[in-house]
Amino acid sequence: MRKELVLMGVGADPEVFITKGGVIVSAIGRVGGTKKAPLKLDNGFFVQEDNVLAEFNIPPASDEIEFASNIKKGTQLLRLHLGEGYDIVAKASHLMNEDDLKEPKAMLFGCETDICAWNGEEHVASPPVSTLRTGGGHAHIGYANPDEATNIKIAKASDIFLGLASVLIDPDTRRRELYGGAGHFRHKSYGLEYRTLSSFWINDVVLSRWVFRGIQDALKFVQSGEVDKLNHVDGLDIITAINFSDKPLAQLLIAKYNVKMP
Repeated sequence: MRKELVLMGVGADPEVFITKGGVIVSAIGRVGGTKKAPLKLDNGFFVQEDNVLAEFNIPPASDEIEFASNIKKGTQLLRLHLGEGYDIVAKASHLMNEDDLKEPKAMLFGCETDICAWNGEEHVASPPVSTLRTGGGHAHIGYANPDEATNIKIAKASDIFLGLASVLIDPDTRRRELYGGAGHFRHKSYGLEYRTLSSFWINDVVLSRWVFRGIQDALKFVQSGEVDKLNHVDGLDIITAINFSDKPLAQLLIAKYNVKMP
C-alpha cells in the first residue's frame, strides 16, 4: 500500500542581502545571531547572520495565505531589527565589495551537507575565488511520518513543480556556482529542506503562494506514484534544465508535466 502523504506545514529560511544607504553591505556585526543561537524577533520568527547575508526563519504554515503572510512578516521584522538607514534585498547572487569580506565569517560556507536526490551525491560549497555570495530561498516541508526514501521522492517532485519554473522566473544564473543544484535537499526530523530555489520568490506574495502550491503539487505527484515512473533520462533532462538554466528545455518539461506557473 502506498504511503499517504499528509502535509503538516511549510516553513522557510530565506537569505537576503542588506543595504545601507542603498548600497549592499555585509550583515556581519549588523544583524547578530548565529545558526546555533539565532535571535528571536517574534513567536516563531528568528534572524541570524549567514556568511555576509541575513537569514530569517518563519514558523511552519498550513496554507498558502498563512505562508505568504509569514514571509511578509519576516521581512518586516528584519527591517525593524536593522533600523533606520538599512534595508534588505532578496536576490540570488551579488558580487560583494572586497572590504566586506575581510571578516573570517565571510569565508565560512556549507554548515551542513546537501544531498542530490537524483544521484545521492553529497555537496558542500567551497569558498569561491571571486567575491560572489548567494541568497537561498529554501522551503522546509513537514509531513506526517517522514522517512528518507519519501524525502528523496519529494525533492525530485519539487524540482518538477518549482525548480523547473524557477529557471524561467528567476533571472539569476550565477548562484548555482555555489548552491542550488537540481534536487538538492537535506533530511530533517519533520521531513526535508528543499534547497534548490533562491530567495527571488519572497519579493512577491503571488510567488510566495505559488511556492506553497508547488509543494502541494509535488506531494500529490509522489502520492499518485507518478514520481516512481521517472527514468534515468527524465532525471538527466531535469538536472540539465535546472543546473544549466536551459530555458527551452525547462519550457518543454513544464509542458510535459503540466506544471502550473505563477
